[in-house]
Amino acid sequence: MGGRAHRNRNPLNTFSGVYDTYDIYGGSEIGVTGLGKISEKHWQDDVLEIANLFGWRAYHTFDSRRSQPGFPDLILVRPPVVIAAELKTDKGRITLAQREWLAVLERCDRIQTRLWRPQDRDQVLADLCPDQIRIRVD
Repeated sequence: MGGRAHRNRNPLNTFSGVYDTYDIYGGSEIGVTGLGKISEKHWQDDVLEIANLFGWRAYHTFDSRRSQPGFPDLILVRPPVVIAAELKTDKGRITLAQREWLAVLERCDRIQTRLWRPQDRDQVLADLCPDQIRIRVD
């Protein structure tokens, strides 16, 4: 899938799938079909687009080489919810430092932790999508 352009594309055509969309602002349905191989970078772009679509504020460290090892890829905020998400490809391995960060953040009362892979796209949508929008995954 390399080289897939993200500019000027509908954010509902994300997760390398096809979305059937029906008036998403009127308490309707989003259907998701299809899933191909996707790089971690493209997966992150897709998650960020969906988060933005549903009103989440997002933080991502642009260059983690000078940061604390293992800190989650994304911090997503839509009060009162904060999600610390580690993103991996379907076959990507989580490091010990990443596991440790997720474990310590999970012990915080107001932070939800997630490990999301492209195969978890239905869970990502469920976590990020407002309650009034139903999601149908084919």
